[in-house]
Amino acid sequence: MKVFRYILFPIAMIYGGITMLRNFLYQKNIFKSSEFDRPIICIGNLSMGGTGKTPHTEYLARLLKDDYHLAILSRGYGRKTTDYIEANENSTAIHIGDEPAQYNRKFPNIKVVVEKRRVKGVLNLLYDNSSTEVILLDDAFQHRSLKAGQNILITDFNKPFFKDLMLPVGELREFRTGKNRANIIIVSKCPRNISLEKKKEIIKDISPNENQKIFFSFIKYGRIYNPFTNEELKGAVSNFQTLVLTGIANPTPLYEELNRKRSSL
Repeated sequence: MKVFRYILFPIAMIYGGITMLRNFLYQKNIFKSSEFDRPIICIGNLSMGGTGKTPHTEYLARLLKDDYHLAILSRGYGRKTTDYIEANENSTAIHIGDEPAQYNRKFPNIKVVVEKRRVKGVLNLLYDNSSTEVILLDDAFQHRSLKAGQNILITDFNKPFFKDLMLPVGELREFRTGKNRANIIIVSKCPRNISLEKKKEIIKDISPNENQKIFFSFIKYGRIYNPFTNEELKGAVSNFQTLVLTGIANPTPLYEELNRKRSSL
């Protein structure tokens, strides 16, 4: 495995160099970024996935939805369509992607739209919904053509960006220095009993700038329900053989939680 990494290392450096040059051109305003007169909060990461962007986007949606006219803009990864789409009650993952479909189902009073070109997505969203006050930008940390007011960077406790390497050797989309663009860095999927000493160690490894804030989060799972009757499953769940189908990039925490529930019920 190490030999294979050595072979791919030059490719990773070339890819990283290209992303660094691109970021430099945006930083120097040679490549232009569009700004809007509405608060835009970007939730993203440095890695390919599995850090917990979706639950953190939902967390922000729950915090803001009662006080603001809120919208969620996503690329709609995996959908079979290509145009700008505003989700409705008939939208499925085929039309808008699985994560937007989940947002749409959970938050029927929040506008959910999909568009690969984020600037066009914001323009269409505001044209059709001028009352929109806050936009949550899902997975767009590397989408530099749109300048967000706040950038939230999510990194996995079990595989933090400062221990990862560039693609294709590791899973980073850009060099670790990309973290400097974030206003907030959240270390996700932490143990509930994480110690203060461990937090200090991680903060030291992140080496935040003076203007960056670090937070730690953990996953709190809900109850288990029958998908056909919507009834809560209690003691009977331990009598089932369970087949788990998931599109989560890192499903290990889910497996661990299901095993705990099976043994405790």
